[in-house]
Amino acid sequence: MGRHSKGRKIIRQQLLSRLRAMLRADDGASAVEFAIILPVMMLVLFGIIRMGITINNYIEITSGSRAGVRILAVSRGSATPYKDSTTAFGNSAPNISPTMTLTVNGTGCGSDAACQTLLKTAAGQPAVFRATYPCNLKIMSIDFAPSCQLVSQTTERVE
Repeated sequence: MGRHSKGRKIIRQQLLSRLRAMLRADDGASAVEFAIILPVMMLVLFGIIRMGITINNYIEITSGSRAGVRILAVSRGSATPYKDSTTAFGNSAPNISPTMTLTVNGTGCGSDAACQTLLKTAAGQPAVFRATYPCNLKIMSIDFAPSCQLVSQTTERVE
């Protein structure tokens, strides 16, 4: 019996020393640190990409509204001022399809005939091209701006 209890004591001591060695070892520490940092790094990376896309969309919508109002402002004698303005917008901003509103002297025009009628007597009055486009700032299932809208409004005097 003495030999068996002495053997058990040795085995217990060996198990305890192995357990202490395992607890002191840092073999998996870098894997655990990586697992903790990875989601944060991915959130930052995808956030940069999503913001780049949103800024590009804003640049396009601004450029498009500028081109659209310029065509509208010089279209007093044109038969298709609405179509020409929206086409100019589409040529300047080919990657987006926003909601567009055209107004001449405070009155909206949603067709060529309406814009043509308003432009006839609007020399020197403001022509406005307003475009709105929804932006998407959803990153890793987190929506950072749920009701985000990109808006560009440009005004020029009708020539």
